[in-house]
Amino acid sequence: MMNKYGLFGKLQAQAGKGNELGEILLRAAGLMEHAEGCILYIVNKGAGNPDSIWVMEVWESKEAHDDSFNIPGVRELIQQAVPILAERTEDGITLEVLGGKGLSI
Repeated sequence: MMNKYGLFGKLQAQAGKGNELGEILLRAAGLMEHAEGCILYIVNKGAGNPDSIWVMEVWESKEAHDDSFNIPGVRELIQQAVPILAERTEDGITLEVLGGKGLSI
């Protein structure tokens, strides 16, 4: 069995810009709805930090994830998000997804 490729990452918006960043990432989630190899793309807001946005992703493979940057509209959303980021965050945590409720592996 080949495990799936997962990412869990945090994006920190400038003060007061968390909702705006969240909306941009929700639009990205909409683009992922029909993305080849995208199993899960969930956008979350930090409960104790409303300007922190967390994204959980599960993909069939790293290649499928990387290919998602070529979906029309994705680069434009990235360009909208970058100016409202407070800081450069890590690329996120890369995961080897084993399975669980809600995932057909």
